Amino acid sequence: MIIRSFYTLSKFLAAAIFLATPATAADITWIDQARGDIDAKIDKLFVKPFNAEHKDIDLKITRQENQEDAVRMSVQARNAPDILQLNAASEVANLARANLLVPLDDYAAKFGWADKIQPWALESGLVDGKLYSLPLTYESIILYFNKDTLAELGIEAPKTLADVKAACAAAKAAGIVCLANNTGGRTSRGEWFLTWHLNANAGPKAVQDVLTGKAEAKVLGDSISQNIDWIKNGWYSGRQDLYLSLAADDAWAQMAAGKALMRVSGSWELSRINRFCKKTCDWAMMPSLRDGVDQVFPLGVGETLSISADSDNPDAAAEVLNALFSNPKRSAKILEAIDFETWLVPVGWSADNFSDATDPRLVRFIVDMADKSRDGKIGYTTWTFFPPKTRNYLFETLETVLVGGTDVGAFIKGIQPLLDSEMDLVPPLPNPR
Repeated sequence: MIIRSFYTLSKFLAAAIFLATPATAADITWIDQARGDIDAKIDKLFVKPFNAEHKDIDLKITRQENQEDAVRMSVQARNAPDILQLNAASEVANLARANLLVPLDDYAAKFGWADKIQPWALESGLVDGKLYSLPLTYESIILYFNKDTLAELGIEAPKTLADVKAACAAAKAAGIVCLANNTGGRTSRGEWFLTWHLNANAGPKAVQDVLTGKAEAKVLGDSISQNIDWIKNGWYSGRQDLYLSLAADDAWAQMAAGKALMRVSGSWELSRINRFCKKTCDWAMMPSLRDGVDQVFPLGVGETLSISADSDNPDAAAEVLNALFSNPKRSAKILEAIDFETWLVPVGWSADNFSDATDPRLVRFIVDMADKSRDGKIGYTTWTFFPPKTRNYLFETLETVLVGGTDVGAFIKGIQPLLDSEMDLVPPLPNPR
C-alpha cells in the first residue's frame, strides 16, 4: 500500500512538474548590420516588446560590420539565420530559385499582409510568381530646396522642365548654384541624378519596357545625355570639377547659406534638414523633365527580409515579420528614435501614427510616398531594379564620359548588350500607373 501510494504520488508530482515547466521557446536568429547607437534602440523598441508578447519565441538580432559576407557564408554553409537580411533583389531571386528561401504566400494570406503592406512592396518580393521577401527599408529620390532663397528669387519649387530651367536661369543671374548635386569622389553617387533623369525624362514606363525587354536601351539615351549636359554646363555645383569633388555636407552647407537653390538626392538625407537649415529647407517630389511624364517617387529598397529554408521554425520567423509589418505606431516610434535613418517599413502609413514632436516634413514624406505609390506614381532606382553589371556600367562609364573622353553615343550603345547578358537578374518590377 505504501509503495503504491508512493508510486501514485510520484506520478502526480512528475505530471505537476511537467505542466509547470514551460515549453522551450523557438529561437529565431537574424543578422543585421552594425548601426552604432541605433542597435540598442531597435532592441528596446522592437526585440524586447516582441519577446514579451510571444513567450514561445525568443528573437535574437546580432549585428556585424561585415553583415553581407556573414549572411552569404552562412547560406553557403547551410547554417543560415532564420531571418535572412539581404541587400540586393538579385540575391533574393538567386536564393529563391535555389530553394534556399521559404515562400511567404501562405503567411501573407494568414496575416492579411495585402491590407497592411504597400502593394509595390509585395510586388517587388515576387520571384516566379511567389512571394519571397519584404523590404526592411525603402527610399526614394526627392528634391530639397531652401525656401527663403527661392522666395528671394520669386520662384517656387519646380515641378516641370520649364520650371527647372527658369530656376537655374534665376540662380545664374543671382550668382548662386542652381542644383547642389555632387558625388564627393564616389562614382556610385552619380546614379542618384541618373535615376532622376531616367524616371523624369524617359519615364517609368520606358524604363520598365527596357528592363523587361520590350524596348531597347537606346530609348533612355536622351535622359542620359540630358544628365551629362547639365553636369558639363555647371547646373550641378557650378562646375564639373566641383560636382566630382564636393560632398553631401558641402551641398547642404551651400543651401543653408543661400549659395545654392536646390539639391536632388535620396530621402535618407531628410535628417540633414534639421542639421543644416532647420527652418528654411524643405523637400518636394523631384520635377518632371519632359511633357507628359508625371512626377513620381522612384522606389529604392535598401534591405530585404526573407525566411531561410534552413530555419527549423519558419512559422515563428513569420511571426517576427508580421510583428514588424503590422504595427505602424510601433514602427513610427522606432523611426522617431533612430532619426529616420533606417527600418522604414512599407506599411500603410498615416500622419496619426507619429507623435506631435515629429518633424512634419519627415512625416509628410512618408505619408505622401505611401499615398502616391498606392496610386502607381512610382519609378525605378537604378541600384534596386537594374541588374548588377548594367547598373555598375551606368555610373562608372558615365564618369569616364566626364573625365576620360568616352563618347556619349558609345556609352549609350554599350548598355544593351550588357543588359541582354543578365536579363534573368532583373528583379520583379512593381507597375507604375
